This record gives sequence, C-alpha cells and structure tokens, in this order.
Amino acid sequence: MAADFAPSSIQLQGSLDFISSSTLSIVNSSDDLLNLQATEQEIGTDAEPLQDEEVVQFRAKVLDMGEGISSRERELARMVLRLTDSSRPSSAQIASQAATILDLSIHRDYLVKQAEEERDRWQSEREGWERASEALIAQRNTKDHSSNRHQAITP
Repeated sequence: MAADFAPSSIQLQGSLDFISSSTLSIVNSSDDLLNLQATEQEIGTDAEPLQDEEVVQFRAKVLDMGEGISSRERELARMVLRLTDSSRPSSAQIASQAATILDLSIHRDYLVKQAEEERDRWQSEREGWERASEALIAQRNTKDHSSNRHQAITP
C-alpha cells in the first residue's frame, strides 16, 4: 500500500480556479465543476506550525485510504506525503533553536553594553590625560613666561 504513494513526478490534471476566498472550484478534463466549501477554520489559518502528532495523523489517514482511490486522490495523497515528509524540522528542534537564539541575543546585548561601558571609561581616561597635559603645558608656559619676564627686568 505504501508503494502506491511513493513520491514521483506529479502531473496536474485539470486546472484550479478560485471563485472566492472560501470556495475552491476544480475544473477537470470533462469540465465537471466540483465546489468544495472550505472555511478558514477547515483550512487552518493558525500561525503555529503543525505539531508532530498532527503530521503523523495526516500521514496515517492518507496511508489508510486504501487501493480503491481515484487517480486524482492518489495524486493528492502523494502531495500530502511529500509535504509531510520528515525532512522538516520538528517542533522540539524549533523550540530549542528559539531558546538558543534568545540566549545568544541576551549575551550579545550584554557584550554590547560591556563594550559601551569600556569605551566610556577609555574616553574618561583620555579626557583626564588631556586635562592633565593641558595643565602641565599651562604651568610650564607660566614658568617660562615669568622667568622670561624676570630676566627682562634684571639688567
């Protein structure tokens, strides 16, 4: 039974025609019109990803469809099986990655704050050294000026 649903190239028979946001009309090669009413709840507009249990249930339902299905149903079953393949990350993996990203973001924020504080400390030290050097230069200039004045006064 599982061999019937093995992924293969999928050929679409007919075309999809969207009549409205809640009504899906499928036109097949014999121009029969099949209206499938689908509300937003049936489609599942949740922003949350599917849980692993839901995916397992979907796959089991598709595999339980049996042999007496039409070619269109077989095609849709193959699509469902391909879309629910285990290649997608599990919910636990996504939650773990989200926690890791949060931890890394907190650590990055801490490092950025620490670097800013270090830059502020260096700036304060630099300003202190500049003030000290300006005071020493002013003191030297005052000494030189007063000694030059003293030398100019004494003949």
